[in-house]
Parts: sequence; C-alpha cells; structure tokens
Amino acid sequence: MPEKTQHVFRMSRYEYLSHREIAQQLDLTEKSVEYHITQALRHLRTHLRDFLVLLLLGYL
Repeated sequence: MPEKTQHVFRMSRYEYLSHREIAQQLDLTEKSVEYHITQALRHLRTHLRDFLVLLLLGYL
C-alpha cells in the first residue's frame, strides 16, 4: 500500500481525525482523503480475506 495512503488511513483510524482535518494537515482535498481511505480499506479487505481463508482451511 502506498505510503501516503497508509498515512491518511492511520490519521483517520488511529488519530480519529475527520476527512477535513486530514485534508488541511496534508494539504489535500477532502476527495483525495476519501480516495486514500477507500483504497486502504479495499487493500485490507482483499488481504484479510486471503488470510481468513487460510485460517479457516487450517482448522479443517
């Protein structure tokens, strides 16, 4: 995952900042912030799905 996407996601989830606050701090548009968060969530869903499948297969 790109570094900027990780940074935006961490600010959103760990620092509990709003999209507007993140945009102001990183000099981005709110739409860019939304894009980065969407990309991060998509990346995590894809990789966690693979992990879940392997985990479930391990218990069978």
